Amino acid sequence: MHNLFLWNHPSLASLNASEKRIRIAQAVKASRVIQPVNQNKAIMYLVILIVLPVALLTYYFSFDVAIIWALVSTCILNFISTKKELKQVEPYLSRQNQTPQ
Repeated sequence: MHNLFLWNHPSLASLNASEKRIRIAQAVKASRVIQPVNQNKAIMYLVILIVLPVALLTYYFSFDVAIIWALVSTCILNFISTKKELKQVEPYLSRQNQTPQ
């Protein structure tokens, strides 16, 4: 997912495809070392946005409606979490492209 959003980052414009992949992977690793993901918060979001509504929708409507809700909310959560991670990754991309003079 990071490649999708970072591929056209201005600081990577002059690089070829393999160099872009390497730089993006390094930036993602560096940002995760410094700011790890809060697992308790992630589990809370999963329960509130996916598990609880799926249980209620299955009880009151049908299993098909619940599955559709689960898929849609999973996509939304994935998009939101990727956007948040990108804010952490972008400074590392900029630092990597600075060449010492």
